Amino acid sequence: MADLQHETFTERGYFPEIPSTAVLGYDGSWIQIDRGQWLQHKLSGPSPDFMVVKVSTNVLAHSQKRHQLYVFRALSADISDIISRRNIPVAIVTSGAIGLGHKARENYRYRNQSIYPDSDDTNQQRSIDSIIGQPLLTAHWESALHEFGLAAEERLLVHADLMDKRKRKGTLDSLCKSIDAGKILLVNEDDARSYEELEIDPETQSFGDNDRLSALLAIGISQHHGFRHPLLVNLTSVNGLYTPQGFYEGNPNQLIRLVRDTTGLEDDFRAQLAELQARPDYKPPRTGRGIGGEMSKLSASIQAANSGIDVVVCNGEVALHDRPVVEGEEQFDFRRFRPLQAVIYKLLVGTRFEARLLKD
Repeated sequence: MADLQHETFTERGYFPEIPSTAVLGYDGSWIQIDRGQWLQHKLSGPSPDFMVVKVSTNVLAHSQKRHQLYVFRALSADISDIISRRNIPVAIVTSGAIGLGHKARENYRYRNQSIYPDSDDTNQQRSIDSIIGQPLLTAHWESALHEFGLAAEERLLVHADLMDKRKRKGTLDSLCKSIDAGKILLVNEDDARSYEELEIDPETQSFGDNDRLSALLAIGISQHHGFRHPLLVNLTSVNGLYTPQGFYEGNPNQLIRLVRDTTGLEDDFRAQLAELQARPDYKPPRTGRGIGGEMSKLSASIQAANSGIDVVVCNGEVALHDRPVVEGEEQFDFRRFRPLQAVIYKLLVGTRFEARLLKD
């Protein structure tokens, strides 16, 4: 495992995972965890027997197509290694359709082929972009996974498919059948249906919350199939979840490393955010991220952990996003960053939510 040593993941500062002092945690209240105890604790726990990987748009997106395809390939290589070494079924919840669709629509306009007119309704426009981009997103994933001998099966779902008692069993029966057949589930929010069925998030006033969808998927499949140690990995463009202060300041020392008990965490987080926003000197967060994304990941992680799912929110940038790929470099250092391998082998932590133990 020499290629998975810690130094590999600290290059360029992408994965500053081993602090020199105590780390921040939450156990019904904010706590400081001794560095030695944290290092020992993060190596404990059972190996997962099922994994859901949620990939954010920011991980996949890149202005350069060659670089973007590299990211799909690198993540597919990561998944292939895990399946071959650990024999773990994997489901991917992937964002990115709206971004790809928007870019394609812009290209049509540039070529004077604007067959997709703009809409004054933001959510309707997102729905249109998603319809355009979904087949492109699926094609990228299928091509990359096929290169490693993996077969993907696309599933477009809305939250009701996994929550409504009339739909849930049939949906999960079908999903579990595909898993048993050795397929990689490739799941995305069906934005067209979400728009039609008014599945609009009251906080962000938008749809397409793949954070929550990934939690519902992990909960539903693990309970329906009988997996005992499911794992949800949320790959994002930052190193994990931060405290409210750290969120607004972009302070790496305020990265939440471990959540043992989620009781009161979301209420505490919202209260601190409200207090910060009420200050006369309040400014937008230096991280460049919106509060909606942070809260979405926090809420989804809490929901999954409270349902018996181990959760890791971590940096999923497998490529150097500030470095352009030039001609002839399609194969450059193909496995430089492997975030999923690092999670499985306890080398990369991000923010870890311990699963709540449920009675059989």
